[in-house]
Amino acid sequence: MVVPVGSGLVEQARDQAGFIVAVHPTGNMLLSSGVIAYLGAFSAEYRSQAVLGWAAQCSARSIPCSEPFTLLGSLGDPVAMRQWAIWGLPKDDVSAANGIIVMESSRWPLCIDPQVRACEHKSQRGHAFSVPKLFQARR
Repeated sequence: MVVPVGSGLVEQARDQAGFIVAVHPTGNMLLSSGVIAYLGAFSAEYRSQAVLGWAAQCSARSIPCSEPFTLLGSLGDPVAMRQWAIWGLPKDDVSAANGIIVMESSRWPLCIDPQVRACEHKSQRGHAFSVPKLFQARR
């Protein structure tokens, strides 16, 4: 279903599989890249406030984006998120957004992992990596 822009409703279309697809790729990718580049280390509350501000700036500059914008709606792959759940990642939206940020980053993102889930996941797959501690002495 495509709704006129002036109606204030979200423009949507259905693809062949029946998934709802946003019609605003420019604004959505702009916001997605901002989330991936800048917001990975912040809490869900801070991320949502920053995205709301960025979305308001997009609409002030006539850059169309989905309302409400979500990283899961723009870059979320249901098959990949299902695989993450099988591997033990929690099924909440924040964990899925963190997974997207890690997978789409071109560099190593900062992961704040108080439950040590990322460490367990990486070690189960045989990846070698180091985990610095807060007060770890430099070598």
